[in-house]
Formats: sequence, structure tokens, C-alpha cells
Amino acid sequence: METAELKKALSETRLCKYLTSAEIEVLLTYCKILQFEMGKELLHQGKKTAGIFVILSGTAIMTAKILGAGTLDLGTLQRGDFVGETSLIERTPNTISVTAAQVVQVLFIAGTYFETLALLFPETKYHISKAVAEDVCLRLKELQKKISFYILQSHMIAKSFFGEVMQSLTWPHEIKFEEIGVSHEQFRRLNFFKDLTDDACDTLFKLGAFIATANLCPIIKQGETTSACYIILRGAVQSSIIQDNKYAKLAVLPPLKFFAGSSYIDGSPSVIDFSTCEKTILLKLSDKTLQFLQENHITLWYKIFDELCLSFVSLENSANKLGIRLNSELYNR
Repeated sequence: METAELKKALSETRLCKYLTSAEIEVLLTYCKILQFEMGKELLHQGKKTAGIFVILSGTAIMTAKILGAGTLDLGTLQRGDFVGETSLIERTPNTISVTAAQVVQVLFIAGTYFETLALLFPETKYHISKAVAEDVCLRLKELQKKISFYILQSHMIAKSFFGEVMQSLTWPHEIKFEEIGVSHEQFRRLNFFKDLTDDACDTLFKLGAFIATANLCPIIKQGETTSACYIILRGAVQSSIIQDNKYAKLAVLPPLKFFAGSSYIDGSPSVIDFSTCEKTILLKLSDKTLQFLQENHITLWYKIFDELCLSFVSLENSANKLGIRLNSELYNR
């Protein structure tokens, strides 16, 4: 692919939506253009990749091997789609395989280069992460539709009326920092916070709102539009997909995990439900707070967005696993 043709292909990808022309030139200088012949794997389920691919031409098929049910077709990827975000962002083995359906050309962004950007060009790394997060949110919507269909076909038990009433009565309420029972010094020794400067920590504690919740307390409802994000300080939060009052659990998020609805990325209603599964304390960062940090504390903002991007990739992987499991259960019924 010639340089002019390559730039045109890149200009039609989601990545180019966030990168400046100068940043694209840098990518083309330091990243590789790779070609996969039809039938060749870009990703292999259960293995890690050394970076992320951006498809420039051709199409690829996403599949997953299911014990006792063969191989499940998960969809098609085309120009502009990202491949390999699991290994790059979450640093875990791929949950799916991706195979070229025809000759596929990709821009390969190595993980080592991605980390170098964090040191030398953090704004460029942030722009790439924004493109990845948007791509992941689009896939989450498609996964939510598939999982909702599987839930309709399943024998899952719907939540009881009593359970609905109990959840409707458990609303979060704001508390003061002193009521948490943890000192500033203790917070500073925790992951994420220990990597922040004193000024950054003080800023978060000053601008954020400390929220206390009971068990089964809704934080972000599926279908709700909110641009706030949350950090779990104590307790745990369950992410789920709901259909006809049937809850399919994605994951349980432990302390120091971030989460947010897809509204923050693309303004659309959240396709995931987040509710506490025990008494929980959260640090809520409103959309105004996030905007303030982006404009006035850019280094802190980059760290927060890295965590948000990780949370979306983790959700995508959990949704992939849930969809594969529910499909397998229907297949074996």
C-alpha cells in the first residue's frame, strides 16, 4: 500500500477521528503495516498479542471455540476496527480468535511503542485510547443485543417483585471523607492513589463525592444516560445485562476498580447495569469534575482515562465470555 493510499485508508478509520495529521505521521513512521493472507490468524484465542491492530483493508472473522459445541461465529471486522485491545490494555490472553476472511492489511501498534508514547507523547496515547474505548463501546452494544436474545431463550429466573421493591429502596447517599474510616495516609498506600502526587490526591478528594450505599443499590441503570464515573473504595459492584427483569452477571468489580456507563464515551444510554452486591463506598466523579480535570490537571486525567479504558475492555471480555456461555447452554439444551 503506497503512502498516499495508506493515509487515505487511515483517514477513514475511527483512529483518525482523534489523531492530528502530525500524530498520524508519527504513527506511520514508527508503526508497521502488516498483511495477513486469507485464512491467517491475527489473534488466537487463549494467547497474547504484542500489540494492537487497526484494520486498513479487507475483513476478518471473530470466532470462539466452545467446549462441546465447536466454533462460534461472533461477527465480522472491517476497516477502522481495532483487534487485540485485550492484550494491549488488559494485558491478558485473547478471549477470541480473529482470522482474515480475505487479504487483510493492518496498522500494527506495538505494546512497547504504546507505552513509550505514555512517556514521550502522552496526548497521542490518550487519543489512541479514546478511539479504542469508542470501538469497544460499539462492540459492547452488539454483545448486549446478542446476550439479551440469549436471555430471552434461557430458563433464567426473573427477579421477584420483593427484590424489585428492595432495590428501589436502596438509594446511595453522600457522606463526608471522615465517615469512611480510612485516613489520607492509608489511601496513599493503595494502588492507583499511591502513584499520584499529594496535589493530585487532594484534588480528587476535594472535587469527588464520597457515596455510601447499601446492598443491591443501583449505581448506573441499564438504559440510563450519565457521564459520571466511579471508583470503588470499599465493597463490590456487580455489572450485569438485564432483559425482561432477568439478570445475567458479567463480573463483580472489587475495590479500586473504575467503572462508567457508555454514555461517557459516546453519549448513548448505558448498555450495562451496575449495582452494589454488598455495602459499598464509592468516589463519584461527575461529568463536570471530569471536564475540570481534563482542562486543569491533564496528567491526572490521563491516569483516570487509562483506568476507564481498561474498565471498558474488561467489560467487553466479560460480555464475550457470557455470550459464549449462554450460546453454549442453548446449544446443549
